[in-house]
Amino acid sequence: MDLALYQPEIPENTASLIRLAACLGFHLHLIEPLGFALDTKKMRRIGMDYVAQVTLKRHTSFDKFRESMTGRRLILATTKAAKPHWEHRWDPTDVLIMGQESAGAPQHIHDLAAARLTIPMQGQARSLNLAAAATLMCGEWQRQIFLPQGRSA
Repeated sequence: MDLALYQPEIPENTASLIRLAACLGFHLHLIEPLGFALDTKKMRRIGMDYVAQVTLKRHTSFDKFRESMTGRRLILATTKAAKPHWEHRWDPTDVLIMGQESAGAPQHIHDLAAARLTIPMQGQARSLNLAAAATLMCGEWQRQIFLPQGRSA
């Protein structure tokens, strides 16, 4: 499993996802520029010692990231999609991309994505916290991939 954060801005979200990646065993990609220094005090406090336990790769641009993902499906989490994340048929080689906290992903990433998925919201709610949204989508991904055949969810 691979999770990519496109130009993340909030260190607490990134640190939480570092911890999640370490605990669930997926790779985390950070697409620069980052909105914070990776070695900040907040990152160390929230990420604790999990940074050493995760496969963390930094990419200097989206193009460099994309080159490293050749042959894999890029799946975009976005509020600008109609398809709920649970309707997607996840593959173990899918790469989930989360956009910036303040602006989401730019149009060229929407255009390149093999699928654009959303988490349906109630009422006037617009979006979840980035780390919460990534956790929900990664949970569904794992459920589909690791649920033994013949069992229903």
